[in-house]
Amino acid sequence: MITTKQPVSPTTVISVGEGDYWKNLLVPSLQQLEAEGIVHHLASIDIHQQQPRDDGLEHLLRQENQPLSDLLAKFKLQKPVIVLGHANDWHTRDTVDLVEHGFPVVIEKPYCLNLSELGALNSSLNDDSAKVAVSEYYLM
Repeated sequence: MITTKQPVSPTTVISVGEGDYWKNLLVPSLQQLEAEGIVHHLASIDIHQQQPRDDGLEHLLRQENQPLSDLLAKFKLQKPVIVLGHANDWHTRDTVDLVEHGFPVVIEKPYCLNLSELGALNSSLNDDSAKVAVSEYYLM
């Protein structure tokens, strides 16, 4: 029997944070992966309004203490992978929030800042439905 490989749809990615990590590491990596048809970088999220861009990337403005799951609810059916590259003190709470709402998450280091956050992250990751990957700069 002859089988043909079916084309795979690119993975939809939404990035959180538009600081140095985003500019210097994440964007160039995502651009290369998009060129290869592996990902589709759909949107970025930050707490600061960004200048209009011509790259087609939708920018979402996060309000103070707004859960990411609320902001991302409109994208839920697209099953995006959320890449957290924002302020370190938000990594754990946003990961827990997103996992609880069924979003797959990639966290850049540091994954947590103290033992309390480590416990919360560990509890969240023990959920069989959790889809979390940890990233190091050299993996991007």
